[in-house]
Amino acid sequence: MAGEIRRTSPARYPPGWSAMACARTGVEIGAAGLTGGQAALAVTVFAVLAASFLLIPVLMVMLAPQATATVLDAFRGWLLLNSHVILSVVLVLMAANLAGLALSGLGS
Repeated sequence: MAGEIRRTSPARYPPGWSAMACARTGVEIGAAGLTGGQAALAVTVFAVLAASFLLIPVLMVMLAPQATATVLDAFRGWLLLNSHVILSVVLVLMAANLAGLALSGLGS
């Protein structure tokens, strides 16, 4: 259905998930021992990057709805076709991270 924007149900994340992710980022920036200007720059870069993942598709839909619908439909199809591989890669990366944390904890 190129040219038509489909409405789907929102992702099912725990309540406050994005707020917790932003709070963790704020804690990491605060604990980094940066000066005021460096901390402000870090927060600004984080905010711009976080907003761009939402703003880019919205701006694309506003500027070129037909072309964007075609691109988003193709991307959606690719995601649906490869969702198992994507999930497997994410889980392997998470497992590797946990294994690394566990191994580094053994040396302490």
